[in-house]
Amino acid sequence: MTKAAASFGIVILLAATTIARAQAPAVDDAINVAVRRQADQITLHQKLIDASEAVVRHDLVGAAKLYDQAVELAVKVGPKAGPDGNEAVQGLVNVRLELAEQARKREDYLEVQTQLARILKVAPENPAALAAQAINNRTLAERRGLDPSPAALEQVVVGKKEQVDASVLVQDGRVLLEAGKLDEAEAKLDAALKIDPSSRSAYYYKQIVKENRYQIAQNKQTQDSRKAMLEVADAWERPTKGVKLPMPNPYNGTNLIFTGKGRQAIVHKLNTIRFDSVQYPGLPLSEVIRILNDEARKRDPEKKGINFIINPNAPAAAAGPVAIDPATGLQVAAPPTEAVDVGAISIKLDPPLIDVRLGDVLNAVERVAEKPLRFSIEDYAVVVSLKGQEVTPLAMRVFNVDPNTFMQGLQGVGGTSFGAIQSGQGGGGGG
Repeated sequence: MTKAAASFGIVILLAATTIARAQAPAVDDAINVAVRRQADQITLHQKLIDASEAVVRHDLVGAAKLYDQAVELAVKVGPKAGPDGNEAVQGLVNVRLELAEQARKREDYLEVQTQLARILKVAPENPAALAAQAINNRTLAERRGLDPSPAALEQVVVGKKEQVDASVLVQDGRVLLEAGKLDEAEAKLDAALKIDPSSRSAYYYKQIVKENRYQIAQNKQTQDSRKAMLEVADAWERPTKGVKLPMPNPYNGTNLIFTGKGRQAIVHKLNTIRFDSVQYPGLPLSEVIRILNDEARKRDPEKKGINFIINPNAPAAAAGPVAIDPATGLQVAAPPTEAVDVGAISIKLDPPLIDVRLGDVLNAVERVAEKPLRFSIEDYAVVVSLKGQEVTPLAMRVFNVDPNTFMQGLQGVGGTSFGAIQSGQGGGGGG
């Protein structure tokens, strides 16, 4: 009997323990809810204080946000909110009625509708809000067709935001442009124009990017041209290999004539300046030279062009056989040379030449001229003159030889002795 009673007591104890464990979570939840409500009530009271201070500062927008938060906290707290809950509702109604009145004075009737709707959501039976809403509805009905729609106003807000985003991209492009990052800057500006195609700032900085690219290309072209001119100058430089020999030959010499640097520069420009198309339908030579002068200056990287001179003088008559009068035996005077206006000589180059150098254009003008012309390149200009009778040019050459070697050669060829020659080698003549 005792043993049965003990077993029954153990069962009752275990059951009580299980019931206590089951009730523990419910008690904890209730405690947590109570703690949260107490914290919300404290926060509610502080929000009301902050809202009242905002009203004193005439910060109605800030006060309205604080009263909205206070009303939400009062709903969470429930009936225990008491006077604080009522104060939150009344404060929200008063502040938003004032904001609605300010909006009405600004004739922003959509904002009036927004403020009144917020009041009626909290206090649906508020007579002041209902009366103001009725008046505002009549005003909206009367102004229908005069004010923009809410959808349009939303688009305005979106458009302003896009303008701000585009302005940020433009400023990014400006900073990258100042840093020399042309590709990155152009990408930012293109993105800005995609958002706001009417952005003047974006177009302005894009133009600066193009100008910088053009300047870089111009500098590279100038550098390449000067490098080519330097290569030409180095090619015409007198070789100095003979100077390095241990015993230079004192009888070795040359009378080669080297082209001046001015003429080299003109030849280089004649070979590098190009024309897309050239056509002269019977223009006078002076007009053709003027056109070539202007175009050469435009296409010259240094913007200097080439000097052209038209020589108006007739060419000197070539020396030839003298005419004799058979009747008198006296020399017959040469017929007078016909005076020719070189600048008026007609140049007809038709059909046009395509993709040619300036030197090729001068050659073509020389061939199609009405009268024979001659282009000569001087150190300072290209001279255009009438072409006279061709004269066979005479040239003089000087050869320096060793006298002993020369005399030995004569002896070897002719067999004649010219005296004692102090040399141990025979002549180089062919016997």
